[in-house]
Amino acid sequence: MDLDRDNPLAAEIRQEIAEAYFAGCRKMVDSLEALKTFDRVVGSSTLDKRQIVRRSELLDEAGERVYFVVIQREAGQTHLKIGRNQPGKFCLVLLRHVFR
Repeated sequence: MDLDRDNPLAAEIRQEIAEAYFAGCRKMVDSLEALKTFDRVVGSSTLDKRQIVRRSELLDEAGERVYFVVIQREAGQTHLKIGRNQPGKFCLVLLRHVFR
């Protein structure tokens, strides 16, 4: 469904889609940062049971957030033109963020 650019309601819908997408991106980045911080603080030491559980929770949260953003991105491409010309760029940016 293409939204008419001259229609004020369509413009508001596009704005809502964009806000939801970028809010999801912020949550995703925050969850990836939490995982990265945990790994940095714990370092290469052997994890105890509590730390293993916590890391697993952080990993699940980050994975879910990435999944949600990818789904939102795919759904929003029609309306927002997010990454349409560079389909792999989004994933590369994510990977760079996680592994820098």
